[in-house]
Amino acid sequence: FFDIIPVTAKRKAIQRYFMLGYHLDTARSLKEGTVIGPYTNYADLGKWGISVFRFLDSIKDPVHILPHQAIALLERDVEHVRLTRFPDKPSRLCSLFAARTLDELVMQWIPKLVKAEPVVWEVESQGVGSLHDAAWLDGLNIVVEVPPADTGPDFERICKYWEGCFSSAPLPELLLPLPCRVVRRVTL
Repeated sequence: FFDIIPVTAKRKAIQRYFMLGYHLDTARSLKEGTVIGPYTNYADLGKWGISVFRFLDSIKDPVHILPHQAIALLERDVEHVRLTRFPDKPSRLCSLFAARTLDELVMQWIPKLVKAEPVVWEVESQGVGSLHDAAWLDGLNIVVEVPPADTGPDFERICKYWEGCFSSAPLPELLLPLPCRVVRRVTL
């Protein structure tokens, strides 16, 4: 849907309404012009959402949880709170994670996620992104029960994430609604 409009003054006027962000391509699988999701075979989930559901399906023994399964359980809890308390917010499972600025990506996300040379892309979405502080989600307890409790410190931290509150040591992340288009590779 992005390449229907020719590169003219009309397209430049329309581009003002696109939400731009910077995406860290940890899988090194993107290229310029790629349109990312949603994937209709998976209820419009993004790649992260598909992975989360696959990880949840792989849990056979709730006593011996693997690291990727633990992350999926945390995402399930975060999504449960979104659905029950913040249904107007975009799902993490149907979004592309990005940073608002290149500085945010370089200073906060690259040191946390990348061991090798980072691959960064400028991306755009036709929807409006939602800004959150991922620091609220660090260190949450893993809960195997379904649904998770709607009380307690973890619940409060997840609510602060969805409310858009910023912690004393914020880790801003921009959720861009799918589909998104890869605009260009950014040189750091």
